[in-house]
Formats: sequence, C-alpha cells, structure tokens
Amino acid sequence: MSSYLDKIRSEICNIQSIKEKYLSLLEQERQLNKDYEKKVHEEEQINTRFNNEYYDLKEIQRELYRYNTGIDNDKTKFVDRKHNKRLFLLGLSFYLIPTCIGFVLHSFISFPSILVPLISMITCLSTVGLDCIFNYKKCCKRYSDNFENLESTKSVRKEIKNLKEKENELQDKYDITTKEQRKAQLAVQEAEKKLKLLRETINLFRINSFEKIIGCKTLEDETELKLNK
Repeated sequence: MSSYLDKIRSEICNIQSIKEKYLSLLEQERQLNKDYEKKVHEEEQINTRFNNEYYDLKEIQRELYRYNTGIDNDKTKFVDRKHNKRLFLLGLSFYLIPTCIGFVLHSFISFPSILVPLISMITCLSTVGLDCIFNYKKCCKRYSDNFENLESTKSVRKEIKNLKEKENELQDKYDITTKEQRKAQLAVQEAEKKLKLLRETINLFRINSFEKIIGCKTLEDETELKLNK
C-alpha cells in the first residue's frame, strides 16, 4: 500500500512539474507574442513615416524639376531670341550698307545694277556666317549672363535654392527612415522566428507530456493499452 501511495505521489509530482513547465512555456509565449506585436506596431509606424517622407520627397523633386525645366526653357528662348535679333540686325546692316554704297558708286561708275543686291546679299550672308562661327559661344555666354541678372530669374533661382535645401533635408530624413525600416523589418522577422520556434516547442511538449502521462509513446503502445483494458 505504501509503495502504491508513493507511486501515486510521484506521478502527482511529475504531473505538477509538467504543469509548471507548461505554464512557464505559455508565459514565454505570451511575452514573445507581446514583444512581436510591439515590433509589428513599431514597423507599421515607421512604414507610415517612410511613405509620408517618400511622397514629400517626390513632390519636392517634381516641383524642382518643373522649376528647373521652366527656367532652362526660358533661358534657351531668351538666348535664341537675342542671338537671332543680333543676326538679323547684323545681316540687315551688312546688306543695306553695301547696297547704299553700291547705288552711290553706280552714279559715278557704270556697272550692271544687278551686282549691287548680289554683292550685298553675299556680304550679308558672309558676315552672318562668320559671326555664327566666331562669336556664337561668346554671344551665348553674354546673353546667358544677361538672363541670370534679370530680377525674375533671380527670384526663380532663389526659390530653386530653397527647394533644393528642403529636398536635401527630406533626403536625409528619408535615408535615416529607410535604415530604421530595415532594422524594424529584421526585428519583426527575428521575433516571428522566435515565436514560431517556441510554439513548435510547446506543441511538442504537449504531445510528449500527454504520452508521458498516459504511458504510451507510439501507436502500437496505445493499441496495446486499449486491448488490455
């Protein structure tokens, strides 16, 4: 009788130990699940901030592109308009001057009148061509400087500078948030991995504990246990 009681007492202690171990595992699961949910929440917050900063940065970049494209187009038009005006006046001058001289000379010297406009045209085209070859870059540089000295241009350049500074600030914040996002993702993955491993451990513990309590570990043992009843 004493040995039987000792056996019962031992089994009760064993069950109590299994229970305590099981409860300890459940508490670990609760803590890990709490930690996992916290890291998921932190990741969601970082992702929200990441998206906001991303769209803010893209909006600034689009605005910068519009300003830069607009002022570059205006500059090109300004330089072309000034250069074309110069060529027109230069060509007109070197057409009219030889024409006037030619008609004056024609009053004193006899030569075919058709030569006057022909010479004037050749002079005009030669002058314009030579000017394009030797003075184009110099003229473009001068007209570009004139464009940059306009008050309207200075105002736009100032706005572009402010947008560029804001873009740099947003880019720095975006880069920092990107790194935080990667860390948060890794933290969530690590917490999820630990939680999954612990849950697998709990499931195995349940199976092993149940088999240990009923005294069978295989399907054959279970069948034999039923047959002996």
